[in-house]
Amino acid sequence: MSEAELKQRLHVRRQQPFPYVQPDYGHIHLCLCRSGATLLSEWRRYKDDHAEQKIYRYTQFCEHYHSFVLRLGCSLRQVFRSGEKMFGHFAELAIPLCDGGYAHIFLVTMGASRLSFACAASKDTAQEWVSCAIRALHFYGGVPRLIIPDGSIGTMANDAARDHEMVLSFARHYGTSVLPPIPREARQTTRPFLPVKLVERWIMRKLYHRQFATLAQVEATLQLCLARLNYHPFRQLPGSRASAFAEWDQPALAPLPAQAYEFPEPGPGPLSAEALHSAVQDKPKIKVLVADSSAGMRSYLEQLFGNEYQVISAPNGPLALQAALEHRPGLVLSGLIRPELDGFDLLEALRAQPFTSTIAFILLFSRSNDDAVQEEMRAGADDWLTKPFSGRELLSKARGMLALTRSRRETQRSNAQLHAVPLTILDGLSEGLMGVDAEWRITYVNSSAEKLVRLPRACLINRNYWEAFPALRRTLVELEYRRAMSGRMTVRFEYYDEHDQAWTEMHASPMEDGGILLCANDITDRKRAQEVLQGAEARLNGELQAMNRLQLLGTRLLDISDLESALQEVLGAATSMLGAEMGTIQLYRPQTQTLEIVAQQGFCEEFLTHFHSRKCDDTTASGRAAKHGKRVILQNAYLDPAFVPHRPVLALAGVRAWQSTPLFGRDGRLLGVLSTHFREPHYPLDRELRMLDLYARQAVSLIERLLIEAAQREL
Repeated sequence: MSEAELKQRLHVRRQQPFPYVQPDYGHIHLCLCRSGATLLSEWRRYKDDHAEQKIYRYTQFCEHYHSFVLRLGCSLRQVFRSGEKMFGHFAELAIPLCDGGYAHIFLVTMGASRLSFACAASKDTAQEWVSCAIRALHFYGGVPRLIIPDGSIGTMANDAARDHEMVLSFARHYGTSVLPPIPREARQTTRPFLPVKLVERWIMRKLYHRQFATLAQVEATLQLCLARLNYHPFRQLPGSRASAFAEWDQPALAPLPAQAYEFPEPGPGPLSAEALHSAVQDKPKIKVLVADSSAGMRSYLEQLFGNEYQVISAPNGPLALQAALEHRPGLVLSGLIRPELDGFDLLEALRAQPFTSTIAFILLFSRSNDDAVQEEMRAGADDWLTKPFSGRELLSKARGMLALTRSRRETQRSNAQLHAVPLTILDGLSEGLMGVDAEWRITYVNSSAEKLVRLPRACLINRNYWEAFPALRRTLVELEYRRAMSGRMTVRFEYYDEHDQAWTEMHASPMEDGGILLCANDITDRKRAQEVLQGAEARLNGELQAMNRLQLLGTRLLDISDLESALQEVLGAATSMLGAEMGTIQLYRPQTQTLEIVAQQGFCEEFLTHFHSRKCDDTTASGRAAKHGKRVILQNAYLDPAFVPHRPVLALAGVRAWQSTPLFGRDGRLLGVLSTHFREPHYPLDRELRMLDLYARQAVSLIERLLIEAAQREL
């Protein structure tokens, strides 16, 4: 016997039968791509498919599904609707060709199926972007509802207005929408772009270390890579990208137009954006300050930024500082080195001045060690790049930094206006404070309000309150706030957010400038504590009332000598305590080994005739309780196949659920069964079952006492 056979025989594991039917979570994950599909609808389908088997409840179903999703690859976790979104962009790195040119790789991924497409272009302009997008649409054989570019459409726009109009006409021709490009700073934390980014890394890893002479060779290699990628089976999902596209995305795509898009004819001569739009001529360009010791680097940056911005160059630190103080640019690009004033010194000088402290600052340096990065972060730089760098990456960073400068300047202006208003607002208060003017423009936000709304202050200042919080429209919040604004009165109320399941105490007070001061405080913990306390008080009152009813029942039973009347009293008290509509008490006849109904409440004659005398077996709940000596609870009788023969009678009586408690004497003899019935699926609470046991003891004591008295009378 080999070692492998010996190990197999010694380590035999007993296969335990799994009690629950396992859902196909891979298929469910793909089914969520359908329009209108939710986890609740998929759980109901799973429930209907296995109605006669043991299945997960909805909570456990969702927990197991989310655990399955966490085991998937990062690019497959997010769910997109079928045929809704297509992500496309040029890769950040270009493939060098032997003739000195470059091949720019255009990558596209469908949202739901992740089916990928790639092609090569000689440039990464907006026109090439549109050409590649057209090839992608014909590759997929249909048009999605949204095309989402990951980054700018082309690195450098020769004519921004004409490029914009070209993209719009392309979208109108194919009946789709092209979303505006998203800046790099936002893309780095945006999950939807993860699938196309992973495809980009995989394809560029295959191409970057190879040599190509022409674009055709790059295209041929791309086709091989795409075939391998799209037809490779998923690891934990059924099928592949190609099969998922055929099943989910392709049927949902809109048809292609009869004719492909044709580019508009260029106008006579190289018209600039200013010539096309005369209103732009008088609009000043945003200023960018370039401070670098290298003349070649300054020339390169002037050419890179010159089309869109007004570039101001400075060869050393003192001149750069003077230019910044004079022109107040929106962005500073510094690559200065010692022995004169270097980039860190320039940054420190700018941050020291209140009117230049808001300028975004990007450091360009030749060293990439950790000490330099830490020093730069301590100095307060907004971003950095190590030489050599990509012009496309620098442009993307610059656009984000200019937006940051605008936001800082708006915040600075708002703060100046706020300090002019006679308000004393402490930033350290635990309540969230927010000031709005008469036009509902947000003028002040303290740190507690930032934490409460989970948005930074810079994203809220100077924004319209209802645009910043659209979910509060047509709610109690809008009604009360508008009442406070129009009536110049103080209002106070509590608001429950169903989405976050949180309670907030809110009030609004009028201010002298015509606006209102909003105050919000999270009271979710207090509300939950109150609910727990109220629930405990309700349970305590219920148990106290049940004990009082039990005591009164014991007193009344002492004066009753008739067994059936006494049992009827016990049954009425038990059904009232459990909130049941019907009930029976059956006594055990040892001679016939049957259970006979001696007391009942709420049943029709057909039910009593059908269940009047029953054997102690598994065909009824009371028979099971008597046979096995323990309580039996049926939450829904229609799900138990043993009760199929009784369903017509149960339907006639309106019985859906019940419990049966066996009654045993002090000597262990079976005396009978106490049963309560419900018209809807029901499961009694633990405290109700504990009280029911006390009622059962009363019934046992009563039966034994009356049987002893009857035996004594016979003697």
